[in-house]
Amino acid sequence: MTINITTWGPDTCSCEFSYTTDDENPNNSTFYAVHNVCPHHAHLATPHLAKKADHMAKTQTKMTHIHTAIQRNVEQHQQALARATRRTHRQDLEALEPTIHQHNAKVKMMFEDIFGEPFAHDEHIYKAVLAENQTKNIAIGHLIEQNPHLKHEDITFSHDKARKLTLHLTKDAETKPTEQKFGVTIRRVG
Repeated sequence: MTINITTWGPDTCSCEFSYTTDDENPNNSTFYAVHNVCPHHAHLATPHLAKKADHMAKTQTKMTHIHTAIQRNVEQHQQALARATRRTHRQDLEALEPTIHQHNAKVKMMFEDIFGEPFAHDEHIYKAVLAENQTKNIAIGHLIEQNPHLKHEDITFSHDKARKLTLHLTKDAETKPTEQKFGVTIRRVG
């Protein structure tokens, strides 16, 4: 089984996360790390490493994943070199070797920096941000479903300080009365 790590940032805030999938269940994702916490969600972050008894254990486990992924990158490159039958193909692969090592070093350093943050393993932040983003997507989808002529560019959104979602429609966007769901406010702009 190969574990893939993907970085994701929602369009609802500037938080950034990584999650994992595996090649056997690519649609099943699992939280991996918090890379950045935006000002809107900073109140959710663990402020001190001292309060995170399991921080080091989680970091060691996840850094083992990173080291495994780096080793897999090197092995795949070596296997490709062993399979290369044309000199030009082999030269191209050999020329890539420094780039692969630089990339692997950057990935390792990036995750060492990320896991140095006290909030790195705060999955509850990921869940809160994911829920906000999904609510926004569902609300926009529902509005478009009720008004098929609407286009995504007719709709913008914002959150107030309490993170309550408001959808904004361009002044030219025609809509029929829509049942308000999900505690979302709909306003016409202009």
